Amino acid sequence: MVGVAVGAVVTAAVAAGAGAVVPNGDGTDQKQPSPTAAAAGKTTPGDIDGDGYADLGVGAPDGTVSGKSKAGYVGVTYGAKAGVDTGRHGTLSQASPGIPGTPEAGDHFGSAVVRGDVDGDGYGDLIVAANYEAIGSAKRAGSVTVVFGSKDGLSSDAIAFHAPKATAYALFGDTMAVGDYNHDGRDDIAISDGTEVQVVNGAANLRETATPKMTGVTPPGGGAGIEHLSSGDINGDGFADLVTVAYQDDPADEGTLGVLPGSSGG
Repeated sequence: MVGVAVGAVVTAAVAAGAGAVVPNGDGTDQKQPSPTAAAAGKTTPGDIDGDGYADLGVGAPDGTVSGKSKAGYVGVTYGAKAGVDTGRHGTLSQASPGIPGTPEAGDHFGSAVVRGDVDGDGYGDLIVAANYEAIGSAKRAGSVTVVFGSKDGLSSDAIAFHAPKATAYALFGDTMAVGDYNHDGRDDIAISDGTEVQVVNGAANLRETATPKMTGVTPPGGGAGIEHLSSGDINGDGFADLVTVAYQDDPADEGTLGVLPGSSGG
């Protein structure tokens, strides 16, 4: 059932056209909060429109946008009481209103997609990588775009940024994770940049911050071959921890799994 639903989402997104903005939709379950979530007073992880149901973003990095091959886009659909609501969907790309940048061949927008409430307003935000995007003359340096959620779904408020030093073939954003590492009520973003992990702390004014501050962290085994990033509170202290997997670590290249514990300092 899940596979069929996701396939329908992607197919519908392609049919809608990759340059389309994500519609609010008017499905039967729109704006009907989950009773469990409402009673608990909790925000559902990945809930872009704050109705108590998690929403879905699926990257199509090889998709054609505005005639540009492999510019890439993201298919977005919203959750509802019965599950994935395939009647309420759309696409998000660099051709969408408010999204920084321009669709270019080979950018691979949507190469990685994660969700989290990075500004702490109760609405989930969509974090999208374009790992092949050129930054100036630096080919395939990569960029990351944050699209902010609202009561109507994804808004036209978005920021885009790249690594502090744009490096050719660094593939910034090739893998990402989201977690509240400093336990301040806002999700933080961990982003691989080819040599280390860059962490962007969540902030109430993040949508007004065109170039957010990043803190570089070198995981165990080094950052040159980061294959996976994941978050979770492994030791139960209330702080999200960051798990890293490096498939290329000196000198033996045997691979290393590392855990970076969260704390009040991040």
